[in-house]
Amino acid sequence: MPSILGVSLNGTTLLDSRGTIIITCNATGAERAPESVDWFHEGSIIRQQSSKWSGRVKISMKADVLRRSLISQLIIERSTLKDRGAYICRSPDKIMESIEVHILEDNNPPSRAFQYRQRDDFLERTKTRNILRCVSCKIRKNSEHVCALKRRCSVYYC
Repeated sequence: MPSILGVSLNGTTLLDSRGTIIITCNATGAERAPESVDWFHEGSIIRQQSSKWSGRVKISMKADVLRRSLISQLIIERSTLKDRGAYICRSPDKIMESIEVHILEDNNPPSRAFQYRQRDDFLERTKTRNILRCVSCKIRKNSEHVCALKRRCSVYYC
């Protein structure tokens, strides 16, 4: 009988480059919390000390004895386009779960003042294709809403 019952993941799946990726893994044991989990990106193990991740990656692990689970959090700061792709959390019994992270290219990052003015940005999910579009709306004097698709957005959640 395997000592791990399951692994679940949740976290950031869509962000701008230079944003922070946060993924949480919950590995639950049959009799007790697992001692550790391994994190992978595109099939390669993530090592905090490797040159690719050094200074940008933090991996934390905390056991919840009552729930027989280990909560591990992967935090990647200053993400780049190379950080997009599949992230996997794997238990010692080789039970794993994956999550896909999408990073939007941002060639000209807006200044803080510009980002502040963009607070009316929102994402619209189309019913037919489930595609995310960034829409910026402004209200004119006659209360008419004028919306336009944007290439970049400062807000990625509703």
